[in-house]
Amino acid sequence: MVKISRIQYRDLFENMQEVFFLCELIHDDAGKVVDFRYLDANPACLSRSGRTRQVMLGHTYLELFPANPLNLLVMLMGELVLGMVLG
Repeated sequence: MVKISRIQYRDLFENMQEVFFLCELIHDDAGKVVDFRYLDANPACLSRSGRTRQVMLGHTYLELFPANPLNLLVMLMGELVLGMVLG
């Protein structure tokens, strides 16, 4: 059953048209989200970013897009995730 679920998840992940990525949030000493590291990304995300999986995964947003400082959307994303985790 778990194996089927993993296969179904991977199929959904690989074929969905929406951008989706899994990331690790990076915080400063005050706990504020300042960046994030890409752990996985679907083909739509890779296509939209113009990066390959090998280039993107394991790197941070600011490493990949240094000319685009973290904007309000990225900061809100971090706050939203923290809010969901911390309740």
